Amino acid sequence: TKTCSLDYKINDCCKQADCPAGSTCCKLPCGNSCQRESPVATNGVPVKDGEYCVEGTDDGY
Repeated sequence: TKTCSLDYKINDCCKQADCPAGSTCCKLPCGNSCQRESPVATNGVPVKDGEYCVEGTDDGY
């Protein structure tokens, strides 16, 4: 399990439609946000639209 370097996380709670072309809404250890697509494979996980997410600062982790 990856852990955040911070004791809280900030979620954008993006949907794929919120991200500009060439970006993907990804689940990150510290929240959901739009990330530039990488030319190499990563272990990033795309967020499914409608997936549960708490927007803003989430200190429940």
